[in-house]
Amino acid sequence: MKMKVAVIVFGLPPTRLGGTEIATQEIASRLARRHEVHVFTLGLPGEKNYEFRQGFHVHRLKTRWLYQLPFVDSLYYFEVMRALRKLRPNIIQIMGLRNRGSYGALISRILNIPFVLWDRGSINELGWPEKRTTAYFALKSAHTVIAQTEDMKKRMQAICKREVRVLGNGIDLQLFQGLDRERLREGLGLTGKRVVIYLGRLDPVKCVPDIIAAIALLRKRVKNLFFLMLGRGRQREEIAEMVREKGIGDITRMMGAVPHERVPEYLTASDAQVLVSWREGFPISVIEGMAAGLPLVVSDVAGLSEIVEDGVNGFVVPLHSPKEIADRLERLLTDKRLRQEISESNRKKAQDYSWKGIVRELEDIYRGAVE
Repeated sequence: MKMKVAVIVFGLPPTRLGGTEIATQEIASRLARRHEVHVFTLGLPGEKNYEFRQGFHVHRLKTRWLYQLPFVDSLYYFEVMRALRKLRPNIIQIMGLRNRGSYGALISRILNIPFVLWDRGSINELGWPEKRTTAYFALKSAHTVIAQTEDMKKRMQAICKREVRVLGNGIDLQLFQGLDRERLREGLGLTGKRVVIYLGRLDPVKCVPDIIAAIALLRKRVKNLFFLMLGRGRQREEIAEMVREKGIGDITRMMGAVPHERVPEYLTASDAQVLVSWREGFPISVIEGMAAGLPLVVSDVAGLSEIVEDGVNGFVVPLHSPKEIADRLERLLTDKRLRQEISESNRKKAQDYSWKGIVRELEDIYRGAVE
């Protein structure tokens, strides 16, 4: 059964490269092999209003200078509703609960089109008023609600008692095939280095200062240490200044935003990955690290501790614990046998996170909603 699918998201690559945006692009491109897929997103100055790429339609609905105003959400979703009224899709997919979910529920009711709500982690950001109003309305109205983790499912059901499916993120495993680690390290100037990599936004929620402090401790214990940072964000200048203050500028390389197709190269060239956020959904970066065979050091928060089993995939550490981060990284970097065991385990586990299986489940959900 071929369907016309409308996916609503607030951003899309190449200008925005967060987990939700990357996941939306991956899902849309795979759904488009069997269905007509339209992605609606907010357009920024310099972006085309419409393009057809990777088999799906991209509609960037600009609100001109108004996009800078606080109530941009309502303006944007009004434009989305106008576009959907003309398109008349069979199903609407909303990528996110906060704001997007409630507006999507309203659009669904007005146009009488079923919608599927897939939260990407915003459930962790909701305050009490939102939980009792807009979030409840969105969860109650959706044909199917999808959570990324069991913890997120429980949080949703605490707001609205209903069935919630659990569906995590996926990755394109083919991007990690056939990569020559030593050649990549040579090309990146990392030959002979023991490389720790951070992949994510430079944002307070990611607790990057804790990682910087850990690297400063670690350089005194581990020879030839090198720290790679991939990502951009509002804390970039603050982080760069902290790197200088901690005296690790000579062993740190801040790469900024890297094209997503090149991320596997940097991961494959590294020895260990670290992500110690104080809040997470289901980070694609962790699965990508596993596919590259990297042992992981992550914080003990839902969304990370559900993926990484302490001592099996890597190590789980308490929040805001630079010393513990440094201790676990030291063990991973200096114990070659342990690192190899974890690497093999992670490569196998990464096979469970395939977009192919996730998209197949989504198609089943869509058919149920349409029928």
